[in-house]
Amino acid sequence: MSNPIDLLVIGAGLHGLAVAKTYSESLPQAKILIVDSADSIGGVWAQERLYPGLKTNNVVGSYEFSDFPMGLKRYGLEPGQHIPGPVVHRYLCDFAHHFDLFRRTRLRTKVEAATLGEDGTWCVEFASGCGSESLMARNIAVATGLTSQPLSPSYPGLQDRFNGKFFHAVDLSSQANHLRDANGHVVVIGANKSAWDVCYTAATASPEATVHMLIRAGGRGPSWMWRRRGLLGNALSISRITSTRVFTWFDPNPLASATQRYFTASWLGRVLCAMFWAFLDCLVLWTSGYISISTRLAPLRPRFSTFWMGNSLSVHNYETDWFDLVRDGRIIVHHAEIEAFKDGNTVHLSDGQVIDHVTVVVACTGWKHTPNVCFSGIEKGGGVLEEEDKSETLQHLNNICPSIQLLCKKQPPRTRASSTSSPPLQLYRFMTPLNPQLNHFNNLVFVGFYQSVHTTLVAQAQAVWSSAFLQRALSPVDAQTCRQWTHCNMAYQQMRRLGSPFPDLVLDALPYIDLLLEDVGLRRLRKKGRWRNLVEQHRPADYRGLVEEWRQVQQSRGS
Repeated sequence: MSNPIDLLVIGAGLHGLAVAKTYSESLPQAKILIVDSADSIGGVWAQERLYPGLKTNNVVGSYEFSDFPMGLKRYGLEPGQHIPGPVVHRYLCDFAHHFDLFRRTRLRTKVEAATLGEDGTWCVEFASGCGSESLMARNIAVATGLTSQPLSPSYPGLQDRFNGKFFHAVDLSSQANHLRDANGHVVVIGANKSAWDVCYTAATASPEATVHMLIRAGGRGPSWMWRRRGLLGNALSISRITSTRVFTWFDPNPLASATQRYFTASWLGRVLCAMFWAFLDCLVLWTSGYISISTRLAPLRPRFSTFWMGNSLSVHNYETDWFDLVRDGRIIVHHAEIEAFKDGNTVHLSDGQVIDHVTVVVACTGWKHTPNVCFSGIEKGGGVLEEEDKSETLQHLNNICPSIQLLCKKQPPRTRASSTSSPPLQLYRFMTPLNPQLNHFNNLVFVGFYQSVHTTLVAQAQAVWSSAFLQRALSPVDAQTCRQWTHCNMAYQQMRRLGSPFPDLVLDALPYIDLLLEDVGLRRLRKKGRWRNLVEQHRPADYRGLVEEWRQVQQSRGS
């Protein structure tokens, strides 16, 4: 078997490319291989996953890498525009070409297992068009993220009694023709942003179709949909608010600085925090038209405050008004679930309603949040999926974030977990497993296993941190501290996000980025002057040159 490569990156999406680029810049002679089971790079933006109307929730200038700006003229974009999916795919391809990543990439290659040797080297088995192969790697970065493996439900009668088309939203690109040809009823299962996208696609693609959105009673309910309206709506976008440091002071979370946590626990802080979140609720309700809500729009009113919803607070980035389709009866919203499929094209709902002539059913039912790779020797007995000591964790969480008691008192019921979901990944800094053997070698990281509207900013910070970790350039942290931080922050995320099994970063995205930069010795305040750092929006341009800064820090430490 050949000599081991320095780094294997599993996943050629945004996070995988960021890690490979950062690692190669910090170690130019390193041997790096990126593998992905898809036919093209890009992850969720891969060519084969693009569907009509797909756009970013972010506008131009806030969804790009700091060291590779997305030029407006080059990509045919306008200021303030939501970026079309094909443009994002092209941008990521250009990024890979510019940083010489394509020659290090193998597509249509699936990693199946990785075994850790006694010397800390990984033996990786994978399958491709050439059959089964294996290689040796000193380090592995898992960058498959949270949207690689669809979570599809099963229903009575689906296989033998339904004559229509059933597919998961992941296949929307290849199955979009079924929505264009639909001449009966289309059923969309889910209330997340992808469900809104599918409903819009179906309702606008076929004038003959009526779309039914099914929202389960035990879930989070409809997404908060942020839509620009008037001067105030344009000035205060969700992206601008969550990337401006002054607003992070109104968000109680353990990632915030000690001063911020003290403020949110104080009497004045609690009052101002309550006022901020009440204002945000009213702003989103107003911009989306929920204040004077019609009968048909009533089922779309969110169940919980924006405080609890995380990245379920989404952005209206459609060409026409989504809500008009509901007002016109083209989209009908049900708070019910599918009980069974019967009589060829009939769907029976849990509230007793029956939908006839159903031609297409699309499941927007989420994803498996754990990677589909077997890591031998670390999945059992305190490995990747380590259980937490809840009483100890909650006590520690209360000590560092005193306002947590108020959260517990006001917390809505947690959403019903899927019966097929796995326990949450217990990752220090949301990246490295709690395992003594792995902590000894520092040779495995998971990047991109979170949700955030600031994906590129977080991805860059994770890439620098993980590169430093894999190169053993971070200051050592004892196992107890790692364990406390991990369990504390995962418990908080599950509490704050109503049972979410992964980090859901909104106003805590900027404090998380600050934390990672401080770990590697980089400055967290990126603008000139404290006032600008406090009140101005943080954009990718503010983080330009991170890798070079880190290399200089390493050189100064070495000298």
